[in-house]
Amino acid sequence: MLTINGCRIVSMDGPVIEQGSIEIDGTLIRAVRGRAAARPSGEVLDAGGLTAIPGMGQMHGHITAYMHTMDTAPVNAQPAALKAIQATAFARNALGAGITMWRDIGGHAHIDIHLKRAINHGLVPGPRMLVCGRWLGRSGGHGSGLSEPADGAEALRRAVREQIAAGADGIKLIASGGVMEASEDPFAMEYTEEELAAAVDEARRAGRWVTVHSHPASATRAAIRAGARSIEHATELPDDVIDLLISRGVYIVPTFAAYWKLSREGTEIGLDPELVRIASRVWDRKIEYFMKAARAGVKYATGTDTGAPRVFHHEIALELELMVRVGVAPEQALRAATVNCAELMGWTDTLGTLSPGKDADIVLVDGHPLEDISATRQVRHVFKAGRYYAPEPPVPPLP
Repeated sequence: MLTINGCRIVSMDGPVIEQGSIEIDGTLIRAVRGRAAARPSGEVLDAGGLTAIPGMGQMHGHITAYMHTMDTAPVNAQPAALKAIQATAFARNALGAGITMWRDIGGHAHIDIHLKRAINHGLVPGPRMLVCGRWLGRSGGHGSGLSEPADGAEALRRAVREQIAAGADGIKLIASGGVMEASEDPFAMEYTEEELAAAVDEARRAGRWVTVHSHPASATRAAIRAGARSIEHATELPDDVIDLLISRGVYIVPTFAAYWKLSREGTEIGLDPELVRIASRVWDRKIEYFMKAARAGVKYATGTDTGAPRVFHHEIALELELMVRVGVAPEQALRAATVNCAELMGWTDTLGTLSPGKDADIVLVDGHPLEDISATRQVRHVFKAGRYYAPEPPVPPLP
């Protein structure tokens, strides 16, 4: 048994404990106590001055690559083996930042699927993962050159079956434009509701979920009606879409970090000025809608769109900081990264809170995240299923 002793505990299922202890027995949390242990048995980690929080989640990750600009050619030119090696470094980076839950929603050469297996077998350190394999989009649409092209309902059904056969846990669909080409419109639909419904139906037949990339209300409305579990980016959220999200229990993953970085740092990294303007437009629309949706009760979880320029795989704290910047209380931002991520992953019974009987995914940070959410940057110790991982400086992406 191991006792984490003398720490503040933000369990996310009860009041904050100012100086308590957590007992880990094997892979599970055995007890959470409201006082420091005077004579703890077994191993002891003296955590005085630190705060324990549940393991955090990254719900919009691309672990197989990093783009220095929006030019897809350099990423596509990298051999798959090199991408796989880099992905293992990114997985370790993420775990060292306190990310123990990772939903990968589109990658290269099914590296995400194989990396998940390697992590589960203990070959390499990394978060627990759910993966989509290749994301699906129309020919010439958003992400063309990175996505698996599928045009029409029957082609989508076939592409869904191919990802599932390869080992995908879920399916990612591109239902609208995005911010990769200066010529594209993020608020234009790229799949019809009928196409989305065909893909969702095929996934459901195999017991898989679907998440949908969507900026405009039209595409989000169609995706919800088609049966999507979550909406990525979810920029336009008028009242009727908010009502649909709430009535169907659909999550949004707003990915603030990507649009903050692109709009603020895009010029510095040489992006087309028109692309920077588009990113700024998306950011402004997010701010216009998000807090209204959040206050109405729409469910949301943390995801940064890792792999986009300047959006690094270990940087989940930025998403929490931006949530607070736009009006979310620190406690709700931390809930989005813990409780909500566990629910979206389907892991509520085992993860998301520091509760006896749950898996011992525990992150110790400097500072008090409910007073200053930036404390989530100051990760000092990480446990995943009771195993200790010492945070290391993150490995930078390939040039």
